[in-house]
Amino acid sequence: MDRWIERLLAHHKTILVVLVLLTVPFVYFYSKQTYFNHINVFFPKDDPEIAYYEAFQDKFGNDEVAAVVFRADDIFTEKNIRLIRRLTEAIKPFEGVQRVTSLTETEVARGSEDTVDFQKLVPDDLEFTEKNLAAIKKEAVSHPMIAGALISKDASTTAIIIELAPTTSNESKHELLNSIRDTLESIAAGTVTLHYSGGAYLEVEISGLTHSDNRKFTPITFFIILAVVYFMLRNFTLSVLGQLNIVAILVWGVGLLILCGESINSVTVVIAPILLAISISDS
Repeated sequence: MDRWIERLLAHHKTILVVLVLLTVPFVYFYSKQTYFNHINVFFPKDDPEIAYYEAFQDKFGNDEVAAVVFRADDIFTEKNIRLIRRLTEAIKPFEGVQRVTSLTETEVARGSEDTVDFQKLVPDDLEFTEKNLAAIKKEAVSHPMIAGALISKDASTTAIIIELAPTTSNESKHELLNSIRDTLESIAAGTVTLHYSGGAYLEVEISGLTHSDNRKFTPITFFIILAVVYFMLRNFTLSVLGQLNIVAILVWGVGLLILCGESINSVTVVIAPILLAISISDS
């Protein structure tokens, strides 16, 4: 062992240069971290349950949904129905939106003599009279597929359901949902308070918190370790040199994870602090 250490010390400059050169690609991949918390990333790709889930999506369509909700004393007024229609039409043009379902878009089956037609619950050419609005309200709150989904049974809360196209990029989903939110807020400003929910919004928020925690706690852990090492060694130069070794381990570990095609999620986000802790404990 002593002979190996002597050889390493004799060629320390060459070894340092090689380590720096090997670290460069890992620095690149470390900088390419992505954050993704879709349910698929928590299971092996060959998991039978995931295979069944993906087959279901292929057959019945994507289940990525977001919901925009607001409350009013009575949703079935001309003002609120026009607002729902404006919000719905504003969402449709966004790339990445597959379908939008709302009170002004949903269809119901209506019989006429010996035929059954599917017609919009709220016709595009609706005359906003009290009688027409009352009839639509009565039909909506009594319809088993609409009441509790698009309108509450007391007709005070409504939802606009947004079906999203599949994506493996949290950044693109985040950008899409933020753009939709900004657009809708500009339309509803001063009228109602919009609330946002659904799996898509939840996933984006979790990824955002994961990113925030990673950026916040990794440096905190690093400086705590630096302070402890300095307290033990009482030598700032040695403490910094020791931290360079720890940084290299961190960059290699996370860089290798990204190189293997993995993303950072609410589970793998702990890798960076754990690497820091293990590297200092074994130093």
